[in-house]
Parts: sequence; structure tokens; C-alpha cells
Amino acid sequence: MQTWVYEARDRAGKVVQGAHQAPDRRSALEFLREQGLFLTRLEAKKGGSAPPSRSTAAKPVTAKSTAPSSVAARPAEVPTVSPGMNAANAVSPIHDNPGFEKKPVTTVPPPQTRLHSSSVSPNFQHPGMATTPIPPQPLLQASSKDLSIFFRQTGSMLHAGTTIGAAMNSMSDNAPSKGLRQAAAQIERRAMSGEPMSESMRAFPGLFTPLQIGLVNAGERGGFLDSSFERLAVYSERDYDLQQMIKKETWYPKLLILASILIPGAVPLVLAIVKGGENPLVAWLKSVGPPLIILGLAYAIFRAANYASPYAAHQNALKLTLDRLKLYVPVMGKVVRGLATAKFCRALGALTAAGVVPGESMRLASSACGNAAIALSTMESIPKLENGEPLTKTLAETGHFPKMVIQMLKVGEDSGNIDGQLNKAADFLESDSEVAIKQAIQVMGILVFLLIAIRIGMQVGAFWTGYFDSVFKMAEG
Repeated sequence: MQTWVYEARDRAGKVVQGAHQAPDRRSALEFLREQGLFLTRLEAKKGGSAPPSRSTAAKPVTAKSTAPSSVAARPAEVPTVSPGMNAANAVSPIHDNPGFEKKPVTTVPPPQTRLHSSSVSPNFQHPGMATTPIPPQPLLQASSKDLSIFFRQTGSMLHAGTTIGAAMNSMSDNAPSKGLRQAAAQIERRAMSGEPMSESMRAFPGLFTPLQIGLVNAGERGGFLDSSFERLAVYSERDYDLQQMIKKETWYPKLLILASILIPGAVPLVLAIVKGGENPLVAWLKSVGPPLIILGLAYAIFRAANYASPYAAHQNALKLTLDRLKLYVPVMGKVVRGLATAKFCRALGALTAAGVVPGESMRLASSACGNAAIALSTMESIPKLENGEPLTKTLAETGHFPKMVIQMLKVGEDSGNIDGQLNKAADFLESDSEVAIKQAIQVMGILVFLLIAIRIGMQVGAFWTGYFDSVFKMAEG
């Protein structure tokens, strides 16, 4: 049994310190959560080390025995080498046992192994192999659907006992997008040198968000990396479902907007055919060309901004101003606020379940919400949370969370199931936003239809007015 020293806060906000014996970090986290404690620090007691993660443990390195011949028949103790640790620094179980005399352990240096190609499937991680750091590559990007597949497949391999190096080697060939395949190949080389995966992921800000990197880092430290990837897969799937819902509900207004440009453009085409004197195609292009160019430029700017977003800082004056304005736009403001707070709750729930400390959880969840104004408000409440103020009180003071959500989180604090209540709050906020989106789209569809009718009516009226004017002039002449 490993002794774990912890520091936490109880439901009243008081600091609680103590120690608990558990076989691994995950068991210690579950025990503390059952006690209704909000963990701020958990580490193995000095003189021992936490059990290595199943997904990152390396093969033992066989040691040459230095025992006298009288005990030569006894099985040799085998030191364990963790990823990122040199074999020369391996610690033997005998070395730390107070019942034995402490003597230096001589280890056999690992054989020089050539870095495998992508066609080889290694089952090892070489702690002595060094590679150059990965240069930042912010332009590599992937969709939420591709990320969910990547995280789920990686988590399944780690759960089966595959090393990070072997898992990334497989994903470098089988990941669903080119960007993820390139990233996996580079992460594999760094993993073979002992670098944590969370550090390698920082080189790809277009692929992996701070929230995702934080969850992977928590899994590496806590020994539940496979569970962290499963949580990331579920989170990415929910994000993808939300995107698909918005696309599904907005296709009709998009179609009406396109029709509002093309249908009225048919009037000049008919007039050019009837009256003659002007090329009908030129008349039609003059009518529909400018609106189509404006729409095309707006779409190009949107895509360029989305593609270059990893270069931009999350908090800047322009983004902060625009995001604040979004919150106060009629109808749209409610949807934007609901979706941003839903993302925040879901991210905070995943981080809390992973055992990330409250301040870091709040910071990562804030960066994942997608709205700079809400992120700034929640980040400003981090010192209050770290000083022992309840989570529900700090979130209520931001003014961005509905009373229903605050009440749900209060129940979670009282019952010790805050991560479960955060996920339920996210479901509630997403459902409420979905209803608001459908209502707004129905109203938008009617408005666009009326605008099309008014524009066509004006053009028809102009046509008949001109026609009768010409008839009257001919009659007077």
C-alpha cells in the first residue's frame, strides 16, 4: 500500500490535511471525493513513489547482482525505470527497503536501438533516446469528429497496456486526418525519449486546446491516462454533436438568404429578354454579382480568422469587446451565453473528475468556454476559489450562470459529486440553448422570407410602373 499525503477543503471551505493509504493515485482520489473534500494537493509520501501509470510504464531493466555468493541463488531484484528517467538512476526495491543495507545498484545499459520506422510497431519506450524539440506548428488543425476518434482510439490502446510510443506509432498511420497523423509521428519520437505527451502536445495549438493538454497532464501525473483520453473523446463528441445541431438548424435560413439573392436577380434577366438592348446574362450578373461577392468575402474572412486563430492570443481587446457585445444581442446573446457556459461546465467537470486542482481547473475551463468576456469573469474569481470560497458562490458572482445551474452545483457540493452535477448542468444549458436556437431560426426564416417578398414586390412594382409610364407616353404622343 502506498501512503498519499493530501490537502483539501471541506464543504465549509476549511483546509483539511491528512494521509491515506491506497494502492494507487486513482483509488486515493476516489476515497477523498467520497468524503466530500475538494482536493488541492495530493502526492506520494516521501520515501516511496506512486505506482507508474499502466499506459506509460516501461519494461524493467535487469540489474547485475552485487550480492555475495551465499545469496546468489536468491532471485535478483529488478529496478523499474519510469519514462523520462535514465537507467543509471533506477531505484531497486532492495535499495529503499530499511531491512537491507543500502548499496549502489549497477544496471546494464540499454542496448542501442535504431529508431523504428512507421512500419514497425514497437512495444517499448527508450528512455535514453533523445530527439530535438518539436517546433511550434499552429496551422495543423482537425475537426471535433476527427479528434474524438483520435482520443478514443488512443485511450483504448493505452487501456490495453500499449505504451505511448506504440500508440502514437499506430495513430501516425491510422489517425483520421493528415494533421493528426503528422502530430502523432512527432509525438511518438518525443515519447521514445521519455518526454511526457502533454509537453509534446503544446507544439500543436491548432490541434490541441489547453483543456485537452491539461487533462492529459493530469492523467500522466495520476496514473489514469487512458481514462483522460476517454473523457476527451466524450467531450469532443459532444462538441461535434453541438456543431452538427447548429448546422442542421441553420440550413433553411442559409437557403433563404441565397434565394433572396438569386430569385430577385431573375427580374432584370426577364426584362432584358423582353425589352432587348442588353445582354441578359450581363443584366443578371449585375443584379446578383455584388451580393454574392459580399457573401464570398465574408465567408473567406471567417475561414481565415478561424484558421489563424491559434496565432492570436485568447485575451485581446478586440476579441473581448466583440464577445461582450455578443452577450447583449437580442436572442443571439442568450444562445452565446448558454453555449459558452455549457462548455465551461463540461470542461470543469472533466478536469475535476481527473483530480486537477481547483485553480488550474477553473483556468483551463475558462479558456475552453469560447467567449473571452465569460472567460475573464471566471478567471478573476480563481483567487476567491483558492481562498476557500465555495464554487457556487464564485460562479454566481460572475453573473453569467443561471440560478438553476447554481442550484444544481450547490447540490453537487453538498453531496460530494460536483463533477457529475457539472455535467448535468452542461446538459441543461445545451438543451436550453438548442431550444433558443430553434426558436431564433424559425423567426429568422420568416424574416428572410418577408424580405425576399418585399424585394420582389418592389421590383415587380417598378416594372409595372415603368411599363404604364411608357404606355401613357405613347398614348399622349
